[in-house]
Amino acid sequence: MSQATFTVDTQLFRELGELLVGEDATALTELVKNSYDADARVVAIAGQSLGNPTKSVISIVDDGIGMNEDQFNRGFLTIAGREKTSGDRRSKVYRRIFTGEKGVGRLAARKLAKRLEVESWPWSGKFDTQGRLVSLPRGIRATIDWDKIDRCRTFSDIPRSGAVQVEIIQAKSTKLAGTTLTLRRLRKLWTKKDIQKFQRRALTFRPPLVFTDELPETFAARPLLLESVFGQTTEPGHDEPFRIDMLGAFDVVEPQGVSDAAAADWVLEILSDPKKGRITYVMAPSNKFRRKYPKAQIERATLKVRRDQSPIPFRGRIYNLLNRSWDSSIAGARVYMNGFRVLPYGEAKNDWLGIDDDTTSRSRDLLRNLKGLQGDVPRAEDPEEETKMQRNSAYWGAISLNREESPQLEMLVNREGFAPGPQLDFLTHYVRIGIDFLTRVRVSASIELKRARIELTREQRRAADRDVETPATVLTMRNDSSRVVEAARDARAAIARGDVIHASEVISATIEPLAHSISQISREMGSEQAIFRVLASIGAQQAAFSHEINGLVSTAASIISTIEKVLEMDLPDNVRRRLAVVRRNMRDLYAGLERQAFFLTDIAGLESRRRRSRQSLADRLDAAKRLLERQIEERQITLTIDLNSDLKSPPMFPAEIVALFTNLLSNAVKFAGKAGKIAIRGAATEKAVKVRVENTGSTVDLKGAEKWFEPFQSTTTEVDASLGQGMGLGLTITRSLLDEYGATIEFVRPTAGYATAIEVSFPQ
Repeated sequence: MSQATFTVDTQLFRELGELLVGEDATALTELVKNSYDADARVVAIAGQSLGNPTKSVISIVDDGIGMNEDQFNRGFLTIAGREKTSGDRRSKVYRRIFTGEKGVGRLAARKLAKRLEVESWPWSGKFDTQGRLVSLPRGIRATIDWDKIDRCRTFSDIPRSGAVQVEIIQAKSTKLAGTTLTLRRLRKLWTKKDIQKFQRRALTFRPPLVFTDELPETFAARPLLLESVFGQTTEPGHDEPFRIDMLGAFDVVEPQGVSDAAAADWVLEILSDPKKGRITYVMAPSNKFRRKYPKAQIERATLKVRRDQSPIPFRGRIYNLLNRSWDSSIAGARVYMNGFRVLPYGEAKNDWLGIDDDTTSRSRDLLRNLKGLQGDVPRAEDPEEETKMQRNSAYWGAISLNREESPQLEMLVNREGFAPGPQLDFLTHYVRIGIDFLTRVRVSASIELKRARIELTREQRRAADRDVETPATVLTMRNDSSRVVEAARDARAAIARGDVIHASEVISATIEPLAHSISQISREMGSEQAIFRVLASIGAQQAAFSHEINGLVSTAASIISTIEKVLEMDLPDNVRRRLAVVRRNMRDLYAGLERQAFFLTDIAGLESRRRRSRQSLADRLDAAKRLLERQIEERQITLTIDLNSDLKSPPMFPAEIVALFTNLLSNAVKFAGKAGKIAIRGAATEKAVKVRVENTGSTVDLKGAEKWFEPFQSTTTEVDASLGQGMGLGLTITRSLLDEYGATIEFVRPTAGYATAIEVSFPQ
């Protein structure tokens, strides 16, 4: 009997590559995972000429432990190798749990490009003074030509083809360990959509700090249930630094929507503990939400789970926005295994929790998962709570799993999702229950305001019965306004006769409730939105206006130059005097136009709104100050600025910071008074950067200060050529802008020598 063996066709490379790696973005992510497993602290991914098939290049450079020739042969060139599946499955330096299992990640290189170049310098076991890995003096350089491999019939033909070449290289000086992969002649053109898809995946490759750290300061109770959503993915005592830098064509574009957890209105935390037979949920409102809905408080729920439900341990934290959406690059509940993203859960079109499907259906049983639950669970207070469900875009979350604790959760062969089974059903069902709990407690917290609105509607209907010619809402506002005017007259008369107590009673018992009622109705009528639309239409012309202003600056400068030349001529004295007046006026006009041009460039220029970045507060304040310098000088105001150049905002558009300071500084100038004082100070703590603007002049009553953030609340009666008369929208717009970043703004007690102070707090 003769002996036989298998013959492996090189077609296997293509088949495995297509089967195990679904998309190019996934393939590139697999190569990044290899760098993580190799203890890299930084991975730099660069793309060049991605739209040119002959010149296109992608490089992946890491500072990990590298490979020598033997490791390259046993690891990289051994398909389905066992190095990551044997032993304790942890990396050498940082003791990271390996992300790879099947040893086929390098096949991603074949899917991406026709040629792969590798240069690797193996770790010597030593560190330099900065903690970086120092290489041995000998490294390797290798090339793999996949086209040549495809022309080979079997694996045994590859050595003779020259498709795979490896050489030893010698370092001329001390080098750092690491590996560089260069992919040439890409198999497809990378479109803008392809790049954006990879960017989104790279950004969520590892969980953001808002899930690995404790809650932001915008939540009063910290920690709630979890100090961190993620358990230890390295052994105790080992740091786990890891960063992805995207360069060239992969340079990351900043998100365009809300992307700061400090802006969240609610947070949900989940802890599944099958050993104790229970799942615990904790829901907490932000400080901002509690100010608006005083009934909102921390709610807790505990459910029992049975062994026959195939329970698995997991931890989760989900941030929720009210009537707003997270940026599309982060929205949704993402799933992580051993600290790494599991696709496609949480992608824009992935509705693994069934939330979007339910919210777009006409069903009235959307919170069916909460029916019949036993234990300490929140009860429904609003029969219409189901109508307040929100889509996936209102949630930003991370669900953390551990491979060692959940071995039954098997990944699909293409690395995108888990295989169907009772463990996946358990995870899906109990995460969705947490979302439904959050919906219930959020709606219950606002029930009192809802009842007040219902009573207001009834009052409007009663008013309509008395006047059928006028819309009910308008009639109610008219009646309330008349009552406010009458009460104000009563209070003014009381003050005039020295009866301050009666005046105070009129204000608290009549004027304030009516003012609140009018404010509610005005919001429902959409007055604020109407004004904003008008302002938006003006803003649409801002770019053209900016160009015209810049043109006028040049024209003014040209006129001044012409006048200067004319004045050098032999002119009669009366003509010279008149021209001197014209020159002085033109210089004033030029200075004013130049200030406006600088300001418009800062706030309306393309660079000011192209990308969010951490802004120097001092630089942005200087841009706002230039616009108001003339008014400050004319009013003889003393402006003191103590704003360290190191103080920076969260990632924001430059125009937003300029608008913020312009609003605050113009208000301070208006109210500081002649020869008044303004002080702007900044300070940083571990959790926040705070900026305080104080001015002399009128005092703001802190007890009623919140009303100045409501639309159309203005005390400005003076009309200034530059400052204008207040519309009562400046602080409203400013607070709305800051809400997007979890920042706060409020009136605070001023320091000695000042009458009013307002403070902005940016989360670090």
